[in-house]
Amino acid sequence: MASSGWSWDPARPLGDRDMNILWPSLMPAAQNSADGSDATNANGNGTSGTNGVHHHSFSAPVLAQWRQAGRKPPESRLGLQTTQSYRPRKRKSDAVAIEEPSPEDLPDIPDDDPRLDELDQTCNQIRSKIRRFIESGAMKVGEFQDELGISPASYRRFMNQTGVRQGEGSDAYMNACRFFKKRELQGLKVVPPKKKARSSVGGKDAGKSEKQKAADAIDTGDVKLDGEDEGEVPVYDTCDELRKKVRAFLKKDCVTQAALCRGISACLPGDQVVQARQLTTFMGKSGPTRGNNSPIFYGGYVFFEKLRIKDEKPKTKFRLEMEDIYGPGRGGKKKSGSHRRDNKPGMETKVDLSGPMIMRDNERLTEDKHGQQEIITVGK
Repeated sequence: MASSGWSWDPARPLGDRDMNILWPSLMPAAQNSADGSDATNANGNGTSGTNGVHHHSFSAPVLAQWRQAGRKPPESRLGLQTTQSYRPRKRKSDAVAIEEPSPEDLPDIPDDDPRLDELDQTCNQIRSKIRRFIESGAMKVGEFQDELGISPASYRRFMNQTGVRQGEGSDAYMNACRFFKKRELQGLKVVPPKKKARSSVGGKDAGKSEKQKAADAIDTGDVKLDGEDEGEVPVYDTCDELRKKVRAFLKKDCVTQAALCRGISACLPGDQVVQARQLTTFMGKSGPTRGNNSPIFYGGYVFFEKLRIKDEKPKTKFRLEMEDIYGPGRGGKKKSGSHRRDNKPGMETKVDLSGPMIMRDNERLTEDKHGQQEIITVGK
């Protein structure tokens, strides 16, 4: 048999050999002798090959012997890792809260952008978006009408309609579609998030739960108004003024529509209960007398009047003007169609003042900020 040029002397100590050459074949045996166990894989061959590379496992005592001898562990010479890399997971508390960008940071969407002309929402969907947008307090009804460039009459006609296609030819529908589409393209939500007011540390609400704060907000105490049990409290507010009060009230911390509806229901006679959808419908209207026959109008007035008395707040100038117009004797002013039909003080809350009215061709119905309606003659 031809000599290979290499001979092995069994008497020569193994430690004198160059371990950098012999380690692939000898180290498994060294490991076995060090820990008394066989490094075998699932196949029982002691190694696991991947693409022709043999991966050997070494016990801690064997690795310590290599380091004491000043040699690198075999895995490091083969480019293998002896320990698995560790990447800590990002905790939820490390996440950055994304807020709605400021107006100057929004992308510029020109008015002639063809994407704004995509009418992909039904009329009912747009009406719902408008109500939620106005209800959020982002804009008042008049400001929203100015933003769309439409008249109050056009806005009321569209919002009072129902159906997926009723009103699709109106300017209110098309301009509102463009308005909400632009917000979508700018990355803004349909309804802007409310900014909750932070309660002062150690204040009267300190330590209270959200539910307790909401209950305190609608608590009217033991205030009782004349005629409340019979539903005959005279109303000295217009529908628009009540809507302002509702928007301001809903901006308070922990106040929700459901909580406000509970507070209003408690002010209605009998077992009447108002729903959030009734509040949304009332808030979507515009005009001093629009929504006057809604239980939200009467019950809301009683609710806020009781809160005013509880908090010992004075009457506003507008409130005093309304008492002068709709109070007992009406201050000598001419009676309007918005006065109660039974001649009692207060504004009409039973008959719908926005209903149809019979007039001549040359007559028009006018209405001032106090809700006083008057028929005038135009032309000859």
